[in-house]
Amino acid sequence: MKTRTLIAMAVALAIHGAAFAQSSVEQQQDGTGNSALVEQREGDGNSVLQYQLGDDHVSQIYQAGNGLTASTSQSGVGQFVEINQTGVDSEATTTQAGQDNRAIIFQADTWGPNVVTVDQDGVGNQTSVYQQGPRSGWVDVSQLGDSNNVLVEQSGEINSVQVVQEGVGHYGEIQQTYASSASLTQRGSNGYASIRQGSDSGTFIGASVTQDGDGNWASVSQSGGDMGAGIDLTQTGDANTARIGQGGSSVSIRFAQNGTANDLAIAQGGIGLSISGSSTGNGNQVALNQQGWDSSASVEQVGDGNIATIDQNGGMQAFQSATIMQNGTLNEASITQTSLPFEAGNVGTIQQAGSGNVASISQ
Repeated sequence: MKTRTLIAMAVALAIHGAAFAQSSVEQQQDGTGNSALVEQREGDGNSVLQYQLGDDHVSQIYQAGNGLTASTSQSGVGQFVEINQTGVDSEATTTQAGQDNRAIIFQADTWGPNVVTVDQDGVGNQTSVYQQGPRSGWVDVSQLGDSNNVLVEQSGEINSVQVVQEGVGHYGEIQQTYASSASLTQRGSNGYASIRQGSDSGTFIGASVTQDGDGNWASVSQSGGDMGAGIDLTQTGDANTARIGQGGSSVSIRFAQNGTANDLAIAQGGIGLSISGSSTGNGNQVALNQQGWDSSASVEQVGDGNIATIDQNGGMQAFQSATIMQNGTLNEASITQTSLPFEAGNVGTIQQAGSGNVASISQ
């Protein structure tokens, strides 16, 4: 075993004299072919801890700023981590076990508290985290399994992320700006999930995706929250597909697809709006489209092969609502509502219970 402890002294000039702040580096290695590199280029009160147990690990840490903390723990074989920190009061911690996992963390121009925690256990997992700007929140990534890949980007002003991927071959991507949040959970195998957000003025935004089976695909996007937003999706079986969108003001969206090969498309617009969910069996299709003012919508399908379409438009003084509920198999329902200027109203409702029913409302 080889243990090294390095202490670096930095001198800072204060207005009324000299102040001394201490930066520190501690490295512990047990195994063969391990490499640990630290560069503390400038700044005060920075600290680094590198722990390597096993063979052929690489840990590289670069710091330039004040109050920066980086800690890496590697066990197994062939782990790689790189942490690059500039700014004030950022913290990054990585733990890797297994083989050939890779983590890259970039924290730039931050002033805290910015925290990144990455935990990987398995073979061939990859995590990339990029934080930039003041108060860039915290990121907590945990990958258990093999060949999972996640990319997280945040740009300042109170963001937050949590990613959990278990299983094999998942890809997850999160990008955020102001006052976001997000979560992303995939289990099974070969899932794809993307959350993008983006917000202006009053903010709050949200999002969450959870996928359990194999081959599920979800893309979520949100735009200007302006004190609202939401989105919440759950897919449980295999090969389910969801595209979503959204817009601004209060907005929301919840859904849950539980069987196999269900398809969901949604797009919303601005002010009010909502949309709720489900689809339970296999091969169901839901497409919703709301554009403005108050709106709302609700879909529930239980059997297999059902198709529901709601399309609401809105206009001056628009209020709209719509409900489709289908129970058996191979049912089709459609609601289309368009509000002309100075009209307010429209409510539609379709309920079907057996199989092979067709209904349509247009107002």
